[in-house]
Amino acid sequence: MKRTAIVTTIITFTLLLTKAVSYAGEADMLTNKLAEKGIITYGEAQQLMTESEQEARKKLARGEVSAIPAWIQNISMNGDLRLRHQGDFDSSKSFPRVRERMRLRVGFSSRMKELMEAGFGIATGGETTAIGGGSVYDAEPTSTNHAFANGFAKAQLMVDYAYIKYAPFSWLTVTGGKMKSGTHVWNPTDLLWDTDINPDGIAATLKQEIAPNVGIFFTGSWLTMNEANTAADDPDAYILQPGVSWKATEKISLKAALAFQKLNVNGKVAGPLYGTAPFDYVATNPSLDVAFSELVGPYTVGVFGDAVSNADAAPAADKSGSAYGIKFGHAKVSSFGQWEVRYIRRELQQNAWLNKLGDSDAYGGAVNSGGYEALATLGLTKSAGLCIDYYVMELINGTAKTPKSLVQLDLVYKF
Repeated sequence: MKRTAIVTTIITFTLLLTKAVSYAGEADMLTNKLAEKGIITYGEAQQLMTESEQEARKKLARGEVSAIPAWIQNISMNGDLRLRHQGDFDSSKSFPRVRERMRLRVGFSSRMKELMEAGFGIATGGETTAIGGGSVYDAEPTSTNHAFANGFAKAQLMVDYAYIKYAPFSWLTVTGGKMKSGTHVWNPTDLLWDTDINPDGIAATLKQEIAPNVGIFFTGSWLTMNEANTAADDPDAYILQPGVSWKATEKISLKAALAFQKLNVNGKVAGPLYGTAPFDYVATNPSLDVAFSELVGPYTVGVFGDAVSNADAAPAADKSGSAYGIKFGHAKVSSFGQWEVRYIRRELQQNAWLNKLGDSDAYGGAVNSGGYEALATLGLTKSAGLCIDYYVMELINGTAKTPKSLVQLDLVYKF
């Protein structure tokens, strides 16, 4: 066995026997001692240390480090805390509404083991309502904000998502439960689905690379919005979405899809936020996201958008909508000084989509509204960032346009 291979084995063995908090210190001492005695050079010591740390991380990810409890190795955690200053300016009201708000989210997921994974998350909620003095449910699923109000009242945490994922093949993933946003359908904007909505149901996604740098995917979902105890209380949704991803060059990538979304809500109680719709929604939804990396220096330029058209026969007009935008800046804002800006035009006609299912910040999520959104993000540290989001919206149809604007100043810390 080569000298470097023997030393690599010794260092790796030492790393795995050492407690997690002292990995780096013990390995440094060992490599330095070997270099001092002339067994290896300092350059070889650095290389071996890097290789050994990588191997230790792989073993930790596979749950093979006996010195660390299995439950720690099998569970990962992530989360974020957002502090927000928000001003809502409604032309129909005499005074603006100014709020200080907070969002806390914490998520846990197990390591994929025997082809299965489970995960759950908790988050602050918008509003809660008690049913008959008993159970409490989330009356605003499009929000995870807690307002600083009611005399220092404590924030309430709720189950944000809880799912089981099954991946029997490398090309197939099936997820069931209260799924993370985006599992059921891919959209580059929140025109149709607010990103705080984690839908209930089941989704299956097939992914396959059909040529170098070309992949296809297909997602099928069934979502349930209420109990099936009466004909009026069992609204659900079916979604089918084929799509393609293509990395044309090292600097140009494209993702496109065409979704068919059927919301069976005609005369049914879809929830306190969405109400009872007078017809179903048979929506065709094309989506596109194109990115040009390093087009201007280190910066990325992207164009993206969604469109929707309701083919249900009941409404005679006002059945379409769209959201399209451009982004410019760093591909990922993850350190001090990195930044990105976005501009989005949006319009959602009266009969195009279920009311208040889309972005809750765009005219309160209401249909029959249009306008634009401007967003700027600045990195403060690897974990923290500052964001300014500005909406200007108004009604499409009506005797008065009733303009509304909204400004949000966010400080976000990820952990």
